[in-house]
Amino acid sequence: MTPPTIYIVGDDASVRRALKRMISTPGFEVDCFESPSSFLAQGLFNRLECLLLDVQMPEMTGLALQRALADRPSLNKQIASEPGIAEKTVRAHRSRVMANLRAASAADLVRFYQVLSCT
Repeated sequence: MTPPTIYIVGDDASVRRALKRMISTPGFEVDCFESPSSFLAQGLFNRLECLLLDVQMPEMTGLALQRALADRPSLNKQIASEPGIAEKTVRAHRSRVMANLRAASAADLVRFYQVLSCT
């Protein structure tokens, strides 16, 4: 099984390096990109697990990149299409998982994973 990947997109190389060093831990991959276009060129849309975006980049802001990614086909739709279930079912299941784990965000899930993988 491939480890989860944290993607960092930002135009400042020193910030990218610092973030990569700070969040590199066993069990996670960290992949950095210098611009939104270099990230988009990789076609990683279906494999996004965690994405850290620089808000102020000259080519495109982090918020604009987030909007561009949100306009792509929904991951819930893709998950639902394979077994032939409704997208609403996928959303409901994800919501129940988050509630049962008492996770407020994806970051909470990452922390849970780190704790569980250390045991």
